[in-house]
Amino acid sequence: MREIFLLMVLLGLGLLGGVVWLIVHPQSSPRVSKALSSLGITPPAKHTPVGGPPAKPNPFERKEPIHPVTSRPIVEAPRYVPVTPPASRSPEVQYVFPVAQDIQVGTIRPSIIAYFGPPGATLTGVDHGELMERLIYIDKANKRRTLISLVNGSVTAAQTLPE
Repeated sequence: MREIFLLMVLLGLGLLGGVVWLIVHPQSSPRVSKALSSLGITPPAKHTPVGGPPAKPNPFERKEPIHPVTSRPIVEAPRYVPVTPPASRSPEVQYVFPVAQDIQVGTIRPSIIAYFGPPGATLTGVDHGELMERLIYIDKANKRRTLISLVNGSVTAAQTLPE
């Protein structure tokens, strides 16, 4: 019973505090300030010292837009016209298929790619701080594969595998 009484007292105090808050700060809710003014209760005027600093502008006030919105005419988009790409100017470069006998140990990677072209596949990894690469060239006509092993960009071994 005592708990219910205490709860009712606390609820009443909270309600009373809320009403006092709304009377003192009516600008917090426009509907409440309108209802209070209809009852004849006017909120106290804000105190502004004479000769003091000017009041700060409210950043939440509704303002006119900086740039007025003007209607723009709708421009029709140009029609889609398919464009054919220009023919290539240079003929396709034909590279020689690398055979293990053509590759010397110590040749650097850019020289291999410049002479034999880009490989069909490249495997890359690091082992004991060294860059390990394997370039794989595939001859589709004869079904041969050449594997070129590189360490830190230099050829260490080459092997051509038949079909």
